Amino acid sequence: MNRIGYMATMVLFLLVAMVAVASAACTAIDHIPYTIQKSGSYCLTKDLTLKDGAAAILVDAEKAVIDLGGHRLSGTGEDAGYGIRSDKGVIVRNGTVAGFYFGVTGGAGSMIENLRVENSTRTGILVNGDGSLVRNNTVTDARPIFEAYGIVAMGAQNRILDNTITEIKGAASGRGFGIRVYTAGENVIQGNRVANTALIPNTFGILIAGPESQKNAVTTNTIANMEKGVVYERGSDGTNRGNRTSGVTHRYIGGNDDGGNE
Repeated sequence: MNRIGYMATMVLFLLVAMVAVASAACTAIDHIPYTIQKSGSYCLTKDLTLKDGAAAILVDAEKAVIDLGGHRLSGTGEDAGYGIRSDKGVIVRNGTVAGFYFGVTGGAGSMIENLRVENSTRTGILVNGDGSLVRNNTVTDARPIFEAYGIVAMGAQNRILDNTITEIKGAASGRGFGIRVYTAGENVIQGNRVANTALIPNTFGILIAGPESQKNAVTTNTIANMEKGVVYERGSDGTNRGNRTSGVTHRYIGGNDDGGNE
């Protein structure tokens, strides 16, 4: 075996070994309801459906990492409260969460990434606290009891990046929000796509609210077929730059125009 072939074989061996070690170090979640009481890594081993209980996975520990491993965590809709519930810093990634009142919630310092959250009856993803990262998620097909929220951030210095939020609308006279930020300053909302297939009244692409919500940066987002595009209300403020809208009745309400917005 030549040197290049030997090195390639060794790299492959090391990658396989790393995967095996990571798998061995991961605590399996093979049933729900499930409560996490210690920090560490946890992984779903199969698709699971919550038939009763307030939360499919309840996190009662700091620094827990939950990898859904491409599996699906399902609720039954109105009666299923939370897919993954935490008021602490948590990492959740790589799978589908469907049919819950709240899909995924996390506290300060959380990371929510690479998820598909669908059929939520209230909120897809919620982070409550400072310094969280919500990125590369798809939140779609809200089925709200009244109001619908794609992604919600409460706190400062959160980053909401490169998410796709579609088919978000309220029921009856309820409102629909793609991204909602409140009591939250110095957040970055960037590279997200918020869109409905057709224009739906009483919908907001990005809403920033509350006097504490200052110095927010809303950049390079795309908003389509919402009644209102980017809205600042209740004393909030921020800067809009390089955003794109189409099929939006009221494109920008409040905030500071830093150029390149359409």
